[in-house]
Amino acid sequence: MESLQPGGAFHPRPLSMRLGALRLLLLALLLAAAAPRAACAYRLLFNPLGERTHILVHLELAAELAARGHDISFISPDCHVPFAKAVLSQRRPGARVGFVTYPLDCQWVEQDKRRAAEAGPLHGVWMIVEALANRTDYMLSHEGLMARLRALRDGPGAIDLVVTDNIAFGALLPSALGLPCVDLDVGVAGSLYEPLFYGAPSAPAYVPAVGTFLPTNGMSLPQRAANVAATLAAQLLLKAVYWHPAMWVQKLVRKHDLPLRWPYVQPILELVNSNFVTEPPRPVGPITKYIGPILPTAAKPLPRDLSSWVSGAGPLGAVFVSFGGTLSAPAGASLTVLRAAQLLPDVRIVWKLSEDERAALAGDLKAANVTNVKVVTWAPQNDLLGHPKLKAFVTQGGFLSIGEAAYHGVPIVGAPLLAGQGELIRFAADQGRGIMLRKSVLTRGDAPRVAAAVKEVLSNPSYARAAAVASERLRAARVPYRAQAADWVEYAAALKDHGSFLHTQGQRMLWWQVCCLDVALIALAVVAAPCWWMYRLWAAGKRAGGAALGDADEDNAVQVQLAFPPGTQLEAAKQLRMAKQGIRLAQPAAAVAADPSVRTLTASTLANGARAATAAAQTPAPRRMSPPWLFRRRPLTGEAWAWSGARVAERQQEQPAGRRRLHEQRSGQVLDEGPGEQTLASQLGQQLLFEDRTVHDKFA
Repeated sequence: MESLQPGGAFHPRPLSMRLGALRLLLLALLLAAAAPRAACAYRLLFNPLGERTHILVHLELAAELAARGHDISFISPDCHVPFAKAVLSQRRPGARVGFVTYPLDCQWVEQDKRRAAEAGPLHGVWMIVEALANRTDYMLSHEGLMARLRALRDGPGAIDLVVTDNIAFGALLPSALGLPCVDLDVGVAGSLYEPLFYGAPSAPAYVPAVGTFLPTNGMSLPQRAANVAATLAAQLLLKAVYWHPAMWVQKLVRKHDLPLRWPYVQPILELVNSNFVTEPPRPVGPITKYIGPILPTAAKPLPRDLSSWVSGAGPLGAVFVSFGGTLSAPAGASLTVLRAAQLLPDVRIVWKLSEDERAALAGDLKAANVTNVKVVTWAPQNDLLGHPKLKAFVTQGGFLSIGEAAYHGVPIVGAPLLAGQGELIRFAADQGRGIMLRKSVLTRGDAPRVAAAVKEVLSNPSYARAAAVASERLRAARVPYRAQAADWVEYAAALKDHGSFLHTQGQRMLWWQVCCLDVALIALAVVAAPCWWMYRLWAAGKRAGGAALGDADEDNAVQVQLAFPPGTQLEAAKQLRMAKQGIRLAQPAAAVAADPSVRTLTASTLANGARAATAAAQTPAPRRMSPPWLFRRRPLTGEAWAWSGARVAERQQEQPAGRRRLHEQRSGQVLDEGPGEQTLASQLGQQLLFEDRTVHDKFA
């Protein structure tokens, strides 16, 4: 370049100055290319549940998005802001996150959680849900908080997307602000929430219901039956909590005039801080993205005192005991752990207790005088689990704890305190990387069993090998999990005006439509209609055709001699045949012959029947239902009738002597009825024995 000097003369700059300016320009271009583009920057609002574990996960994702140049606002109770800022400065220094605070009595919250932990499983869950609803109502009713949020929404650079916590009725706040949202599931009970709210098919045949602790590697028939019942009961209870007019959610909807009927139909995405390495694989809906665990990272050096304590452990290694930061362990559980530590003198234990828990247990700790236990109020859990000397983790089974233990390949001894905390422990036990204990083992003081479980995990190398497999699977992801989560949040923010387009249609259908019960009913009718029609045809044919004659019926057949004209004989034989087949006739003789108890007919009865038949031949036959074509038998012709007379003689020759004598006796009884009948009988020209089956086999 050249510069203009006084006097109008141009003088070139030195070459070194021009090269330096070129370097600066190139460096500026590289920095601009590496920095996030302004066109892709979004303004995001995070609304986690006001608990430390949930704040940790949301902060990790918020810091990742802040590093990409997005504007982040973070809602938090004022009592947790110092903790959140300390974690942010330690894990992601330099991340710019703005906090939107509201007052909350954290001591009151801790008391509620302690009461829930000491209650029964179902009662404890009920107490937690009620407490969450009350806290959500408190936020929506706080005028100062809602005014600041509306100012963020309406001010310059309006909020593009809300990242909310689904367990804390997260859809209510975005609905009140009229903003699109993404649900971030820190990890509570995905197998319960996903089928109801996120379009996942329910699979009770192999996915245990929350709180049942059934095996994840195959259930027996009784277990599957119990699991189906438990799954239905849990889903009905959750539906009542969210959709019944008298329950908390719908009360909040009416109280705050929210344009919402189904709380979980509007999120663009559901992000789950978990992985199918740490929980049972199952089908999920297209709206659900598993992006976790996002907290585990490579272990950093421990603080000096903690590092020296863990490094000095013996051959069995060290054990970390922590029951999470959301719920406090019952007092009985703490005493059980203390007594179990006394039974493991060769194992060094790092035990995390809150200030209140430590104060409540101070007397017992002093009386026990245990030298192998180090009590801390806070510990860098990720770094501690990544220490090579730490060999086991005693936990309540929270998602964060299970994820970090699996990432670092540490076997677990799990004792769930609430329903929803034991599913991951059971899956770890089924995979061979942990042991599951019931909550009652801790509360009733079964210290030997706890000590035996810890010693089994430490001394049996199979647990460490199985945990190493899970660690290898989690570490195989080429893109860090928090980066995957940030990518999906940016995707949702880019499509903020598209609505919840990944929801399945089944979420808007009735349950019997989803199960295709109407289709099954129509298919059943289509199959049943022809079957019923065939049955009616068969029944009509059976009534018309009658049952086939057996040997006894043939032997007891009535033998008659007719002396009437051939036409009359044929009609009488037809009438007699129909009588024997069970067809009801108007003629008295035929009615008598149809009675199976009557085995013989007198000549007078026969004569009356013949006369009635002659009269019937001269009048139209009564109308009756004709049997179907496939059951209809052809009438006897004259040829068949003549052949029947010849067949009678052959049949009589074939009859045994006893049967022939019986027929002779019956014939005698018939002929001895009276002179009129004998005269009639002497005039008969042939003897007939009606054999319906034989005649029709020959002439049909």
